[in-house]
Amino acid sequence: MISVMSIDIKKITGHESKIEKKTFFFTPFSPLFIGSGQKFIKGLDFVSQNNKTYQLDLTKLFRDRIEDLDKLESAIKNANIPNYTSENGIKISQYVKQSWYGDSKSNELLEPVSDGFGIPIIPGSSFKGSMRTALFASFLKEKKLDEGEYRNLITKRDGKSLPVKWASQSLQKELLTTYHQSKKGSSPNYDIGRAFRISDIKFNAENLEVFNVAVLNETNNGFQWSVMGGKDKNVDQLSFATKISLAGISFDEEITKPQKFDISINRSVLEAIEWRKPFDFKIIADSCNQLSKKILVMDLSYLDDAKNNFSELSVVIDDLEEILETVEECMIENEKGKKLSWIQRIGWGSGWLTMTGAHTHDDYIDIVKKAYPKLFKRTGPFEFPKTRKIVLDRAGKPATTMGWVLIEEQ
Repeated sequence: MISVMSIDIKKITGHESKIEKKTFFFTPFSPLFIGSGQKFIKGLDFVSQNNKTYQLDLTKLFRDRIEDLDKLESAIKNANIPNYTSENGIKISQYVKQSWYGDSKSNELLEPVSDGFGIPIIPGSSFKGSMRTALFASFLKEKKLDEGEYRNLITKRDGKSLPVKWASQSLQKELLTTYHQSKKGSSPNYDIGRAFRISDIKFNAENLEVFNVAVLNETNNGFQWSVMGGKDKNVDQLSFATKISLAGISFDEEITKPQKFDISINRSVLEAIEWRKPFDFKIIADSCNQLSKKILVMDLSYLDDAKNNFSELSVVIDDLEEILETVEECMIENEKGKKLSWIQRIGWGSGWLTMTGAHTHDDYIDIVKKAYPKLFKRTGPFEFPKTRKIVLDRAGKPATTMGWVLIEEQ
């Protein structure tokens, strides 16, 4: 039996290890998807039959049909593998690489990110990015910048105007780093993100299902539920939304069990970047809960208004209200000093606020509007950008939302 080496960190570095690590459980509360950037093409890479979707093994099909390459290449060119196999008496089941429950309604299927062995994962880096945004939002609230300070941070650098893409980066540099000119290196080297790490969260291929999602946009054209389908309130408003299919991690508790992962905080790094504020696991949990509550309240306000024109959104509203209740329960339990827990939104469909927009709304939204008016052109009461992902049921009706997870200390 191979024994694990026992390494004394102090003998190597001269210092005691200052890494604090906790193990947590990760439970999806809604469909969860982080994409690899690859798309499967219907009729070429996959087929859907009887509420199941099958990824095809084209390498094996080529190998077996090498004597018939002309017709096979024509079928591939036209994304028509099902007809080819049917016409040649071939059982398509012989060429299935993997399968998922769910029927793709789109001609493209987004592939989830996976490790080198094809196992679906939630990368720790993606999870950390969402967590960093929550910390950013929390520190901004504590900072209590006045209007002039805030305006300068989102619009100017060294007296020069900033392009739009820098608007939140200047704020994040101010709030998340301790960088100053006497230090060597670039600003990211002194970012709070350097001080904590998150392991990848691994699932099984059996945890994947195919979900069909409606992408609802309200941007420069003032696209709102009230105008979808024109003036005729009887028109199926979802027919105007973009539909996307994806292989996501199921939130069905019978299919997907809570998965363990670790978060570590490196106190040595905190010292090295001269971080002067308190920082621990509870601060992470509190920050994530606060931002999640803010996002949920905003989404519920939006959907409650939209429900006046599309009553079928009620089921999505019910789900969000349950998640909001869980956030509030987590907040109470954390204050009691029990095991830490929080709700977080990550991955595709998680929205602008969990990435770069956490500084908007509250006391600052009017300043952002004046600084970047083109971003808010004709969007009505719901601020830029309004892109929401609504998961559809098998009948194509609203079912739930995306990207919410529960984190609980082991």
